[in-house]
Amino acid sequence: MKWPQIILVTNFTTLICLGIYAQHPKLIKGDLSSLRTEISVNVQFTYDSMMVGNMTEVAYMTQKMDEYNKKEAGKGDVWAKEWIDNRKNFFDPEFNKLFQKYSNKTISDKAKYTLICHTVYTEPGFFGTMLVSKSTRISIEVTVVESADSSHLIAKLSMEKVDASETHYDAATNIKWAYHHAGKILGDFVKK
Repeated sequence: MKWPQIILVTNFTTLICLGIYAQHPKLIKGDLSSLRTEISVNVQFTYDSMMVGNMTEVAYMTQKMDEYNKKEAGKGDVWAKEWIDNRKNFFDPEFNKLFQKYSNKTISDKAKYTLICHTVYTEPGFFGTMLVSKSTRISIEVTVVESADSSHLIAKLSMEKVDASETHYDAATNIKWAYHHAGKILGDFVKK
């Protein structure tokens, strides 16, 4: 192997390792020991003040709605409704399904602890060719609180740049796969 090829392979491997490392939850505060003994948890999702790409969600939605409505009247309004509805219909359930599977915990609103999963960043990405594609990624802050008293913080975690484990032409499907991946990663982390 020649030197330029070795450098290219080394740099590519480093990027892959950094990407994988960035996806693992980072415990910022508290500990999960009390949560690990529970058989069920409550999970809530928030999307307040989320950034989408390099803009606020409001700016992103306005831009997309205008773009779609210029192509076809009303299409942007349909897109905006789907953008919000996808959370309850696809993203949250996909996260929950994988979280339950890998944490060995059930999700119940009667559980002692609640995980508040706040999506702070979404990169919808796009699929063109290998040279012009952009990966779909999400970043989530997870706050673990007592369900009876949400001011009692148990732990706070951060999950940065969780990517979609699969790539599709449809942004919503890619984002769903990012939540799929995030549920699996957090489930594994909570189980340990």
